[in-house]
Amino acid sequence: MNPLALAPKLRRRVTEEVTADEPIHWLEQPHPWAYLLESIPLILVAIPWFAVFLLGLLLKIFQEKENFLHNPEDISTFAWIGFIGVCIASAPLFNRWLAQCTVYVITDRRAIIIECRFRLRVFSYPLSELKDIERRPYGDGWGDLILERIVTQNSDGMEDVFERGFIRIPNCRDVLNLLNELKAKDQASPTPS
Repeated sequence: MNPLALAPKLRRRVTEEVTADEPIHWLEQPHPWAYLLESIPLILVAIPWFAVFLLGLLLKIFQEKENFLHNPEDISTFAWIGFIGVCIASAPLFNRWLAQCTVYVITDRRAIIIECRFRLRVFSYPLSELKDIERRPYGDGWGDLILERIVTQNSDGMEDVFERGFIRIPNCRDVLNLLNELKAKDQASPTPS
């Protein structure tokens, strides 16, 4: 991806994060519409939810034509059901926005994830510290590269696993090969003393 194709805010964050003597070997954003697959279950829940909202609203209007607008409890109940349905149905648009606020960078020293969502978050992984990179192919070359797993215990004593990495990227295998190649070069180069 051409760095100039990035939104100005993301381009500025990349130039602030990467030093002048650190060449960028790869730069990409997650594919925005790949998140649509993740949203399909939510959409399938939203359709009947919204249908129940409309059906209930129409029944209530036809049953109590004059009194419907005078009962605030009915109006607020239907408003909340409708609002929740709209929120669930808009999940693909929200996920698309999340993808557009994320950029992945590989330099000769590290792998970087920059997220400019509600607040700026930068995750930097020195190549020497990348041990077990997992590749998850989705087909057509698209896939995920999982760089880090964070395991925590929840209040029930169960383990929660959070994964961070390059999500929904094109040419996933090529990116993994590039990372492994740069790691090998990094390990072979003498460390300055």
